[in-house]
Amino acid sequence: MPDATHPMACIGILPMFHAFGQTIVQNVVIEGGDYNILFPSPPSSLKEVVDTILEVGPEGGVILPGVENLFIGLTRYLQENPEPRLKGMFRLCVSGAGALHRPVKDKFEAISGGKLVEAYGLTECTTVVSTGPFNGKDEPGKIGLPYPGTDWAIFNAEDFSKGPLKGYGIEFTGEICVCGPQVMKGYLNNPKATAETLREWDGRIWCLTGDLGYMDETGQITIRDRKKQMIKYKGYSVFPKEVEELIGNHPAVLEVAVAGLPDPETDELVKAWVQLQEDSIGKITSDELINWCKENITHYKCPKQIEIIKEIPKSMVGKVQRRVLQEQDPLWKQK
Repeated sequence: MPDATHPMACIGILPMFHAFGQTIVQNVVIEGGDYNILFPSPPSSLKEVVDTILEVGPEGGVILPGVENLFIGLTRYLQENPEPRLKGMFRLCVSGAGALHRPVKDKFEAISGGKLVEAYGLTECTTVVSTGPFNGKDEPGKIGLPYPGTDWAIFNAEDFSKGPLKGYGIEFTGEICVCGPQVMKGYLNNPKATAETLREWDGRIWCLTGDLGYMDETGQITIRDRKKQMIKYKGYSVFPKEVEELIGNHPAVLEVAVAGLPDPETDELVKAWVQLQEDSIGKITSDELINWCKENITHYKCPKQIEIIKEIPKSMVGKVQRRVLQEQDPLWKQK
């Protein structure tokens, strides 16, 4: 962390029962000799978070780990309540437990003056696999490089036994697989799931993450989406994360979730659920958003349906729950 000035404080909003919170809020702070500003329960408002940082935050600034939704909320709060004293306070900001979309990163960095990078991990790999660099050389959409002692590779997504793909770039998209000391030994009392997730290649055990992505010449990986959530539309592969980022560029959109629904004509159709900015509620319709998408998004990625909803559902950690939206949709129930 080249821009770290100690002591720093870590803002402990993430629940400690989640591996993300335990790893970053607890372990990283202990290792660095810094301290925590812990919230024993979710803060009542983002004003409470900001006021606490201003009151007790050290001169070295704060580390802020969280899910994407936290940075969306902080951006909106600071737009409505500018606070110049926060400039320079957000030293190390890390988004995890789900994809960080480019519009979210750009808006937060512009309003806060902080640096926000994406981290990647999963429970099967004891949380942390990689993170983007904090020295300004991170690239939006890329999840950086693996931690020391950790290897990763892009394997054939349909047949692991074919081994790693022999090329770089988006045309060499496959399944991200991880090998290292943090990879689990297996699922408790579930040998079948263990055999599906942990596979041997070249004498080493690799964890199949279920995430699809591709590697560049420097070894950095760009995640395209979850393997199980990829949408098949007329033979095209549509990645929900990419569509979410494109729709997220519309000024009226606060948050968006995209998933596939069964369709007899196209195999699956692309549907988006949109939460609007507060000042856009009642001022824009689903049809207007669809027309905007037709003008700005490649035809096979363009949502056939857009539903405006009050709030995008999230887990206790703040991860967007696409599956919940899918299963509540009438088309899904008709399967």
